[in-house]
Amino acid sequence: MTEEAQKLKKLVCSLRQLIRESALSAETILEKRKELENIHSKYKFDEKAYPDLKLNGKSPFTGDVQVDKNEPPRSLAEFFIWKQGAWKKYQTLRNYFSSAGVEICDDKIRDKKYIVHAAFAKHLMDPRENPIFDQHALRALWAIDPGIAPEEHGVIAHFLFKKPDSDEEQWKANGSGESAGKCYTIFKRRIGKISNKNKVSHGELDKLLMPLGRALKNLTETRREFESLSGRR
Repeated sequence: MTEEAQKLKKLVCSLRQLIRESALSAETILEKRKELENIHSKYKFDEKAYPDLKLNGKSPFTGDVQVDKNEPPRSLAEFFIWKQGAWKKYQTLRNYFSSAGVEICDDKIRDKKYIVHAAFAKHLMDPRENPIFDQHALRALWAIDPGIAPEEHGVIAHFLFKKPDSDEEQWKANGSGESAGKCYTIFKRRIGKISNKNKVSHGELDKLLMPLGRALKNLTETRREFESLSGRR
């Protein structure tokens, strides 16, 4: 295990202990984010790249913003999205707003490969109840949360690993698969409990989980390495 990985393991274990004791706070999250940044500057949460959305617990949208798939870009932001080759993803995100009130689960999400977009739509519609969900946040939560049930580890592994039943299998480039809806449900439930018990906001947790999940992916290649670093072996 590299020196960086050893430092990350110490950080992960300390976070798990804080959550176990319901001792996580806004102050300790800032401390742990600084520790993560000290491991490597690339694990700093970039406030400029991800400025505060300033939702204040309310949705910035009203009504149905669903669009026709043939509608062309109409604003500078939309033209930029089109130029970046993300127009289809953007349309998918917008169209989820028409059904953002529907619970995301295995039998209701329309396309599991867009689970992150659907979850983000739910976050924008009700940020206090719906945390931001992606592969990095889920990976970080899996590492530090002692409250994830034994039967849920396999569900998460199927979303994050290419061949989850192999200790030597590597991470997927992006989370995907049939367990997407279940993973979101697990994530939302556990983030809610951690937030309530520790009196920390979803936003504060997100600024820790995103860079922590990236660090875990960069410093481990297989499930065996991940479980060793996160103290599960």
